[in-house]
Amino acid sequence: MESQEKNVKKKSGLKGLFEEIEAEKKKKKNKNKKQNDLNKNTKTKPDFSKITNSSSDFKGLKNFGNSCYSNVIIQILTSIPEFINVLYKRYSVVENENDLFIDYPILSRIIEIMSNYKAKNTSLASNYLKEIVNKFDSSGNQNDAHEFLVFLLDRLNNELLNIENKYKIINDTKDMNNNLETDNIKEEPKESQNDDEGEWEEVKKGGKTMKQTNSIKNFKTSILGEVFQGILKQDIIQKGNSKSNCQIEPFFTLHLDNEEPSIENMFEKFFKKKSIEDSGDKYIQSFLEKCPNIFIVNTKGFFYDKKNKIIVKIKKELIFGEKLIIKKDYMSPYLRNKNIEYELIGIVVHKGNLATEGHYICYCKDNKDKTWFYLDDNKVIKVSEDLLHKLRPYILFYKKIV
Repeated sequence: MESQEKNVKKKSGLKGLFEEIEAEKKKKKNKNKKQNDLNKNTKTKPDFSKITNSSSDFKGLKNFGNSCYSNVIIQILTSIPEFINVLYKRYSVVENENDLFIDYPILSRIIEIMSNYKAKNTSLASNYLKEIVNKFDSSGNQNDAHEFLVFLLDRLNNELLNIENKYKIINDTKDMNNNLETDNIKEEPKESQNDDEGEWEEVKKGGKTMKQTNSIKNFKTSILGEVFQGILKQDIIQKGNSKSNCQIEPFFTLHLDNEEPSIENMFEKFFKKKSIEDSGDKYIQSFLEKCPNIFIVNTKGFFYDKKNKIIVKIKKELIFGEKLIIKKDYMSPYLRNKNIEYELIGIVVHKGNLATEGHYICYCKDNKDKTWFYLDDNKVIKVSEDLLHKLRPYILFYKKIV
């Protein structure tokens, strides 16, 4: 009887030992799986020092199905050194590579695309670009290139802001309430339920002043604002009244009327004083409070055909040049020192009759030898500058000449 009890205990002990061994194996297996998953998701931060802007860096992007509208935007943006520099400044402060890829999906994927620009092949098939496009529209349909550009800049601005907030980075470009050049503006405090509103006294030529009720949109900008952000002020003035209502708006792209024959005419019409319908003697006029370093102009190349209920492309000729002059009259009075000159660095062109169909191509100016390149998805061809004047541009990218 005693012997049987010992055997039972001995058997029970072996069973417990086997269970412990199996549990240890399972624990080790789970630990290895967790580490493998971690390694799989861990991204090595690309070396930005290898990304330059020589002509050999222009890359074709393979079309994975109606993706030409995103290809042209990525190709032009990544040809702009100022754009690359601001991404580098913020991406480099992110300490954890996993944080970069998970928390900042647009920023990290653009970086990954650019990190492949040193590859020998002239055309890239990037799943990272596909992931960006899927966040914009996963349907696989043709989309508008300008709408994708706005989406991309807005999302990048938010991600860069999140990095700046997390790492407590102070920008040279501040939020909209502090971004105006106020050397000649005296701010008068005024009680208001809206913190974004106040009354200003603006000094004009000849010592004349005008009081303005100022409304600023609640908008904060990241370091991206140093490159693309402009600021518009819209005055609503009543004749004979020294006070005006003023709306201040930031912009990354400026939309111009497509009915004019040239870019210069579009700007002139945009900044011209306009009467407000059914308002009696009120009129509205826009001014630039800040000119962006990279001025992106959307020419609104489509209109809505009410009869056929479709969006149709405007085909008439649009005159534009290698230079763009922002006249001092377009700027707020206290900023009117001189005209500001820009040079053309990128063009997006739409081929086809409808906004929902057709094909997008782009032209990029080399930053070193100033030659032009034609990019059509995976095709990259050096072209003559004379060819540009035959185009009907949809989006124009201008760089300020310092």
